[in-house]
Amino acid sequence: MNRTEKLMKLASGHPELRAKIVPLLKQAMEHASPEAMEKYIQEHPGADKSNHHVKEQKDKAEGDSKPEQGNASGKMDQERSKSVDHLTKKLGIPKEDAEILMAKAERAGAKGGSGHPNVQAFGYLFPKAKGFDFANLDYAKEMPEDELKSEYGITRKDLDKYNSLKQQLGKAFDRGEKQDKAEEKAKKDKKKEDVIRTKGQAYYNKYKKQLKLAEKHPELRALIVPLLKKAAS
Repeated sequence: MNRTEKLMKLASGHPELRAKIVPLLKQAMEHASPEAMEKYIQEHPGADKSNHHVKEQKDKAEGDSKPEQGNASGKMDQERSKSVDHLTKKLGIPKEDAEILMAKAERAGAKGGSGHPNVQAFGYLFPKAKGFDFANLDYAKEMPEDELKSEYGITRKDLDKYNSLKQQLGKAFDRGEKQDKAEEKAKKDKKKEDVIRTKGQAYYNKYKKQLKLAEKHPELRALIVPLLKKAAS
């Protein structure tokens, strides 16, 4: 009697174990490679080859599909530093102001934040422009240089500076939103892991008798015990 037949006999004599033994039977018929399956068939002449198959291989390792949190955080810091450099070197904004603007825009992108990056850029560059408010922007873009100066006391260069600043603050807004979503996902994943761990412990306690039963069947112990312990870990 081979291992598969023993598992089937054990399931027949213990109905409470069937839900666990059936997956074991399927696993016993699954092999890591064609060579491993062929070796098993040769070592077990009575095995039905049609019931065995090779495990499907994934293109990438599971760990490769998830970016490391440290790398994501480092990339965000680099992007923030690059934006601050742009504001200070290209737009002539003091570094302290640039860092504050970046922080505000990132907070606005996260939940609970307020202040659109376009509004922030406008408020920083044109706090004292006479009669010039955010609603005048589209109109101002079409105005000649002399009218801009006489009407609002600003220049075309000021508008170009605004466009550049709002783009950088928009990137910061997106970073804040992305980081917020990543943190929310991490919280949900942790909660899910906690639930799984609790259920696993309950399962382990529930199947202590089955573990003892496995001890009475040395030929099955190496297969059943690790799987039951894994479910409880």
